[in-house]
Amino acid sequence: MQAASFAVCNYTPWDLGLDSLPLMDSPPAPLYGFSAGRMDVFWKGAFNGSLGDTWWTGTEWKSSVLSFSRMYSDPAPLYGFTEGRMDVFWKGDDGYLWDTYWTGTAWADAKISQWQISSTPAPLTGAADLRMDVFWTDSIGALWDSWWVADPGWQDSKISAGPMGSPPAPLSGFAEGRTDVFWMNTDGSLWDSWWTSGSGWADVKLSDGKLDSPPAPLTGFAAGRMDVFWKDSDGALWDTWWNGTEWEDMKLSDGPLNSIPAPLYGFAEGRMDVFWQATDGSLWDTWWNGAEWADSKI
Repeated sequence: MQAASFAVCNYTPWDLGLDSLPLMDSPPAPLYGFSAGRMDVFWKGAFNGSLGDTWWTGTEWKSSVLSFSRMYSDPAPLYGFTEGRMDVFWKGDDGYLWDTYWTGTAWADAKISQWQISSTPAPLTGAADLRMDVFWTDSIGALWDSWWVADPGWQDSKISAGPMGSPPAPLSGFAEGRTDVFWMNTDGSLWDSWWTSGSGWADVKLSDGKLDSPPAPLTGFAAGRMDVFWKDSDGALWDTWWNGTEWEDMKLSDGPLNSIPAPLYGFAEGRMDVFWQATDGSLWDTWWNGAEWADSKI
């Protein structure tokens, strides 16, 4: 399917007769890597749900409105598909999946799905050269993939019947030619819909849970290892991880967590950090110190 409903837009506050841009109505969605010395932070504006970008030029912050189409989800940015391109995916007021992307000279809007979506889109690149995947949930809890290759362009594929109880959490990089999409089932169990070039898509139940948050996956800590962090109904932090031969569950912290866990790898060799908000509003880090997991209030 070729992208439809094309429009171009890139307005500064002064173009709109405003002293400043509208207030944000979504969490910030940052992106790095588009060009040297540049950062972009995308957001949904309180003014008509428009898509905004606040970006660092190398010397100062600037803001602009990229699309006036009304967004019905948080923005989901992606970089890495091709050099000199950024994409920001979102759910439109028509229920379909849209992409606001940088053409090299201007921002453009494109409607890219044939079916209506019911979750914030979760984009991914890296599964194959010149391919993008955007995962989403439909109204009955099935998992879908809108994916792009040069010919024939955007396509929609239903990859699992679910039923999903969370937005999809995709991961690439565990193994060449493999993509994983983690999700919480409506019964609180943890599932993985995974793809390999030789066998296609398959579903596997990783843990009985019970999950009380969307899963937060991570790879890179060690060769042949994946970790999926989640909060249980008591607010404890858990890790379901692939040890090379099978999946295991491990309770890392009693918490209590009041947020989705936010994992990080790369700060130091042999270290993982999982950040979370406590019920009193404080910020905590559960981190692997090389021998065991530890909690730190930060």
